[in-house]
Amino acid sequence: MLDCRGMKFKSMSTYTKRLPKNLIYYWAIARFLIPFFVFSFPLFTTITADVLDRLDFLFAYNAGWSWKKYLIYDKIFDWWWYVFILLYSYGKYIFLLILVLFIYRTIGQIITIFTENSKLLILFPNILELYFWLFIFLRFITPQYEFILTGSFSLVLLLICTILAVLREYYVHINSKALENFSIGKKLDKRT
Repeated sequence: MLDCRGMKFKSMSTYTKRLPKNLIYYWAIARFLIPFFVFSFPLFTTITADVLDRLDFLFAYNAGWSWKKYLIYDKIFDWWWYVFILLYSYGKYIFLLILVLFIYRTIGQIITIFTENSKLLILFPNILELYFWLFIFLRFITPQYEFILTGSFSLVLLLICTILAVLREYYVHINSKALENFSIGKKLDKRT
């Protein structure tokens, strides 16, 4: 059984054999356009960007992409979304922290792309996205609790987001078996 990004699959081909091979290109257009909506619909955009990010590997697999090609594609579109997180946060009380997390993650993204070693992301976990999720959730779902992102509570939440981000990076980029069979026609070891 394959397991990727928290989703369990019997076989990748079970889910992708009926998909058009060019669907990944439409998915890429969606990943490019959706972040623009964060200014008008922050909650919807954050959820949609996450769903698009979590499912695109199926379309890349179906299109026969190599792990290297998918890694570059995914990290570039991840970074594109991070830019919009940064822009949305500008002028808000979380901006400075978001800026630091953005720079930190960007360094990790660049190193990962140039070394083609996604295991390195455990050293640069995606705290940025988790913290932004928390901010959006508190702001739009439970605004009465948004105050916990300020003061001493914010450090506890940052620590929790850090622990969760490290665990997610470990699970997705180090301990996952799902992407080993990513490439059509050969076993691809993503742990290089």
